[in-house]
Amino acid sequence: MNPQTFTPSTPAAPATPSATAFATRTVHAPSRTSATGAIGLGARREVYAQHPSRSATSSPGAARRVLGPLRRIASIARAEVTLYLRNPTIVATALLLVPVVVLGLSQMIGGSLTGSAFASAMIQTLAVWALCVGVYYNLTVIYVARREEGVLQRMSTGEATPWEAVIAAVVPSGLVALVQAGVGSAAILALMQVTQISNPILLVVALLGGIVVLAGLAAWTSSWTSTVEGAQYSTMPVFVGLSVLSGGLVPISSMPEAMRTFSSYSPLWAMSDLIDLGLTGSNLLDTVTDASFAQTWAAAFRPAMVLVCWAIIACVLGSKMRFTRRR
Repeated sequence: MNPQTFTPSTPAAPATPSATAFATRTVHAPSRTSATGAIGLGARREVYAQHPSRSATSSPGAARRVLGPLRRIASIARAEVTLYLRNPTIVATALLLVPVVVLGLSQMIGGSLTGSAFASAMIQTLAVWALCVGVYYNLTVIYVARREEGVLQRMSTGEATPWEAVIAAVVPSGLVALVQAGVGSAAILALMQVTQISNPILLVVALLGGIVVLAGLAAWTSSWTSTVEGAQYSTMPVFVGLSVLSGGLVPISSMPEAMRTFSSYSPLWAMSDLIDLGLTGSNLLDTVTDASFAQTWAAAFRPAMVLVCWAIIACVLGSKMRFTRRR
């Protein structure tokens, strides 16, 4: 074998620290590369850590990860709306029971009130019962039915997750409650000839916050409800407790002072407080009266924070929801 001459090459200029680190991280990842030599997921993460401009948040994959669940939730929600409308029991309970109960309680709740005060009391009662019956009770029944049918368990192995189905199931019940409260409020305001309200945005905030709270409580209640038939018993404690403390079942004027103070920390009292502020500029305890649009925002801070705290509590409790059959 002929000897070969060796000519030393000129040493290359040292690379900058960032470039060196980038090259080192890329070359020293053979154990994470595929058979074709492409950089694996672990190496990509290290490369992106050196170059934030190439992070995953700017890639099309990030958009798919965000939009994918939203599309799946929308698709499941359309199917839930169809199933909702095909169930005459749930539809009749949501659309007929609530107006009948509100009309029956009208003299007891607002017998001594007139004008906008009476309209506000009726709208508060309508919202409380629409959420308790249309959202809390109906969602508990739906969650139990989906669990016992194995729908949530099967989704654990598919593209859609069980939590996406849980969120999608809220859509039809929430829409019915919003439509019912909106149409009922318009009818009551027209009947009482109320043409001006203080802050309509607070009404929407109150209803959306109430829906989140009662949807979380429905998921929590379904975890110990064995059958669909048993939901009428398992929901009773929360149903009655929230209704009494909201002022929608027991007139506020007849409550003892200690009970009023205790009730002011309940979620549906906070929702009713926001509705009253939005309609009349006054709160339930009459510590604020005839507030302007700007003043209602300051007065709404406390009930809004109470509603937010209850929404967090309800979501934490709802996270313990059971996805596997109990039988």
